[in-house]
Amino acid sequence: MKEISTQNIKPILIKDINIEDDSFRMTFSPDLDRLKSSMEEVGLLNPVILRGKDRFQIVTGYRRILVAQILKWEKIKARIFIPDKLSFEEGFKLNFYENLGTRDFNLIESAMAVSGFINRCKKEKELVQKKIFPLLGFQSGSKILQQLLSLIWLVDEWKMLVVKKEISLPNAAKVSSFTPKDQRILFKAVSDLKLGENKLRQCLEMIDEICRRDEISFEQLFTSSPFTQLAQDEKLNITEKTELFRKALKARRYPEFTRQEEKFQKTRKKLTLPPSVRLEPPEFFEGDKLKVTFKFRSPEELRSILEKLEIAAYSEALKSLLEML
Repeated sequence: MKEISTQNIKPILIKDINIEDDSFRMTFSPDLDRLKSSMEEVGLLNPVILRGKDRFQIVTGYRRILVAQILKWEKIKARIFIPDKLSFEEGFKLNFYENLGTRDFNLIESAMAVSGFINRCKKEKELVQKKIFPLLGFQSGSKILQQLLSLIWLVDEWKMLVVKKEISLPNAAKVSSFTPKDQRILFKAVSDLKLGENKLRQCLEMIDEICRRDEISFEQLFTSSPFTQLAQDEKLNITEKTELFRKALKARRYPEFTRQEEKFQKTRKKLTLPPSVRLEPPEFFEGDKLKVTFKFRSPEELRSILEKLEIAAYSEALKSLLEML
């Protein structure tokens, strides 16, 4: 591409610009307040770059054109290229480096840029990792490349969580593997819950496994009992609702294990151990030993705990617990 000339700058009617065309776009959820203040005060400092003849694509300046619309401008200064004089690859590269020099990319915008270079400009993945990744703050690696590319398939509700850094890249990549309809159903089901990254990952895995095993849709899962009741119960706080949601998923995913766990908890109560003593089975009841942990603040409290444990050692309840293993 030749050096951009200033001689082809002219005012263009905004109505002649195709705002919906996102061929070159690498902007998602932009904060326009500062730019709006600038354009209100001093006007347009740098012309946008458009491509076309009668109807124009936005090559650079998407945010500036959005602000111009907000300010109800009829025209905006633009450099115009006809498609023969500016290839898609040249325009995409031009937009990338202009944005790179003026602002930071959020994770979704980074995904848009990487996807554009690979899928639209047909650049080799190794070349993109070598030249583009460092500019975006990423280390080269096939795993992170695949995760980044997957973000393109997220619906906007989940993309916003990525931008706000309320979901990790691996979890967002997992969500992107679901259909757009399932993503929206899932978002509605979990958006009001208090799930950390590990708990969200576990829930995503269980939901996916349940639906695959039972050959049901996300909609069928979340409109079944007890999920509908949980969603409608206004008496529960967020923490309570989150734990009951996870418990319901676990019961659906591991019905036999859940029954065994409930039986264990019911039998353990018969031991009447103090709250400071925890008696736990092996994970998934795969093992032949129980685990006891306890805390104490004084020799007297320790002696009391040991006495209760000795009583428990001779109880039928403990015998029943050991038989479950």
